[in-house]
Amino acid sequence: MTSAFYNDTFVNADILINLDIMAHLVNKHELIKAINNLPDLEPEHKECINSRWVHYVKRWDDRAAENKWKYYTLRTIVVVGAVALPALIGSAAAPTITNMNEKGTLQWFAFGLSLVVGIAAGLEELFRFGEIWRDKRAASEILQCEGWRYVQLIGKYKDKTHKIAYYDFAATVENIIEHEIKDYILVTRPKEEEKKDG
Repeated sequence: MTSAFYNDTFVNADILINLDIMAHLVNKHELIKAINNLPDLEPEHKECINSRWVHYVKRWDDRAAENKWKYYTLRTIVVVGAVALPALIGSAAAPTITNMNEKGTLQWFAFGLSLVVGIAAGLEELFRFGEIWRDKRAASEILQCEGWRYVQLIGKYKDKTHKIAYYDFAATVENIIEHEIKDYILVTRPKEEEKKDG
């Protein structure tokens, strides 16, 4: 009993840690099931919704989770390293350390850590993982909300059937995808171009 409890707890903790780090908020199978269960929608329309709406909701969720992990990894390196560096440099300069080997080791460690911190900060600035994470999370949520409005026939889909509202929904999905692609290009373009435009 204790072993089984421990194993279940361990597995659940592992799942929670994985979900927390990657932060996937979309269940693709749930979305597909919701669309496939719409009784008045043509099979080819269901297929189109699954190949466009579900695909992009899941794709942007995956990109958001991946970039969130990269962003937090690099930011953690920068923050921990920035706090540790002054302590290491101060320790190497302390008059209590008389052993030159210890002093040299601390200096080399501080030098290496400063390189790692600088590289991590530079990579985050170059690849903009934080901006991409927030952009893709927002895009996934906006697209997902529109889909649930359609499934529930609320908002602009109110008083319509899924079959009649399909064309409005498909057009809205394509508009959201188009705007997101344009926004992504703006987020990822080099900062030098931004300065020239401004």
